[in-house]
Amino acid sequence: MRQRKPVKQTSLKLPSISIGFTLKSATMKKILALLMMSLVLSSCDVMQQVQQMGMMTKCDFRLKTVESTNLAGVNIQQIQKLSDLNFMDAARISAAMTGQQLPLT
Repeated sequence: MRQRKPVKQTSLKLPSISIGFTLKSATMKKILALLMMSLVLSSCDVMQQVQQMGMMTKCDFRLKTVESTNLAGVNIQQIQKLSDLNFMDAARISAAMTGQQLPLT
């Protein structure tokens, strides 16, 4: 049987990095505390906005009046029945429907 050679282990030495803060530890703690408080307060604000958006989905919206309603450039506010629609307006609406673009403004 052949004997295996022992594997030579090498260690990788990383250069040490030091950051040049010379503040006292009490001052550093105050700075960190202020940063943490600002982070917490900003995240609370975001959570409040998300809750407000959730409340908006539960709202019931109703329209009081609708004025100047145009469908494909045709004022449909005055149209009560099909006979109120003239040939040109019907052609505009039909062309918009065939083009799959029916803008309602």
